[in-house]
Amino acid sequence: MATGNALDRLTTGAWVSHDGGCEMRGAAQFLVPFGLTLIAGFGLLGWMSYAPPPSGAPVSVPLAELSLSGPRYVSVSGVAHYGSVVTQRTQGGLLAEPATWSLFGLFPDGDLAGREIKVLVRTMRAPERLVSFEYLTVEGALMPPDPRLVPMAVRDALADGGEWWLADDVLVLDPVRIVSEDGVWVEP
Repeated sequence: MATGNALDRLTTGAWVSHDGGCEMRGAAQFLVPFGLTLIAGFGLLGWMSYAPPPSGAPVSVPLAELSLSGPRYVSVSGVAHYGSVVTQRTQGGLLAEPATWSLFGLFPDGDLAGREIKVLVRTMRAPERLVSFEYLTVEGALMPPDPRLVPMAVRDALADGGEWWLADDVLVLDPVRIVSEDGVWVEP
């Protein structure tokens, strides 16, 4: 024998409360703001994750004078030590494709024996095989060593691979353009 509530549920497809209101409205009052909050959160995350490319002309700064308190879009010349290369692969996801990065130390001109990395270049340009050193001019954005960019595994790989280490005040240089003896490379 069907009661009035069961009969109402069968005919309308919604649960009906004793006072005649619909209980589905209560769920919608929760789900709509929850969904809008998720959409806004993912939108904000995407907006914060992708920094705009640097604009204007880079400021030429000597390697020894680089700091986060100075200009952030710089042009720096130095010696790339390819004995310190670490390859970093990032997984693709909802908003990004998989990528392979090469990280290596950039030292002042003529410093071929240095082991402490104060400027770490993070680029998609793979170094040439069988080349240990290369004189480069790198134009790009100067950043702090964020753990997403330079995880602890990079520090460990540098220490294990050739007794290289990152300075406590290491800076990450994300190049837009690299000029070498072989030509010019532009970040895709």
